[in-house]
Amino acid sequence: MNVLVTSASRKVSLVRSFQRAVAPLGGRVVAADCEERSAALFLADRARLLPRSDAPDFWDALVEVIRDEQISLLIPTRDEELPLFAARVDELRALGVTVPISSSRTIALCQDKFAFAQLCEDRGFSVATRVAADELADPARYPVFARTRSGKGGRGAFRVDSRAELDRLGAVRGPLLVQELVRAPELSIDVLADLEGRVLSVVPRERATVVAGESYVSRTVHDPALVRLGARLAEAVALRGHAVIQVFDRRPSELGRIDVIELNPRFGGASALAFEAGADSAELVVRMARGERIAPFVGGYEVGLTMLRYTQDVFVRPRDLEGIHVARGLVRSGRHALQRA
Repeated sequence: MNVLVTSASRKVSLVRSFQRAVAPLGGRVVAADCEERSAALFLADRARLLPRSDAPDFWDALVEVIRDEQISLLIPTRDEELPLFAARVDELRALGVTVPISSSRTIALCQDKFAFAQLCEDRGFSVATRVAADELADPARYPVFARTRSGKGGRGAFRVDSRAELDRLGAVRGPLLVQELVRAPELSIDVLADLEGRVLSVVPRERATVVAGESYVSRTVHDPALVRLGARLAEAVALRGHAVIQVFDRRPSELGRIDVIELNPRFGGASALAFEAGADSAELVVRMARGERIAPFVGGYEVGLTMLRYTQDVFVRPRDLEGIHVARGLVRSGRHALQRA
């Protein structure tokens, strides 16, 4: 079984997880990106350049890679490409490719902060309290937390200290979801659902150190309430595949509740911690793609496991890029470009 990881960029850990999963099967992992200077390209078994996912020739280029590399499992990793793959799951299935991805409706819901907050409220999940429009004129109501309709990794999320600042932000960013500014620990919950929507695993972890929206120090925690919340929310949005839920833990306060922030329906930067803790989504997704029905093990994971992320250097010489070229208007790799022995 060969796996294609799109928008591979710096997602070396994810590539390596899938390499471990398919190596016993004689498979390989192909990393693809639109930028030739992407670390994951040089550490995968094979590497291919693709146009941006919003380019008119992206789909034809992708199909060429799928056929050339005999791909049977495709792993999208970037928010912007999720709607495209969700909409073309049937076409990919016709090519013999499994994509563990949620439906177009679920992707759109999770990527729309307004709609997602409303769903949480309608289904009985706590969220940060919305600030009513008539309250925004009151200086005592600030600071507040404003979010654009879409955004990721902290982008599109702002602390706002005055009505004038909010008006300026809205003029540039468009409609804003304005909520109370929450000061509480933020945690992540890795969730995996199978292709039928059954929740298989839920692993909560604390985010001890966060840089640019990504966890660099994380630790799995024993927290049945978080496990139950993760499973319930995954079912509420009809999740398929891996996702990461972000929450505020306000239980130590007088409110005594957990507020849902967002659900990202894809692998997260620190999801490798859940893999190592016993919920190896890479291996499980490979097994699913081969037709195996996995028994749920929600809450089954190693507690207290800490992950310390760090940067690593990859050195690229001109000869490493020799196989990459532009032909027929299509950016791609040569058949042996960047291949590793």
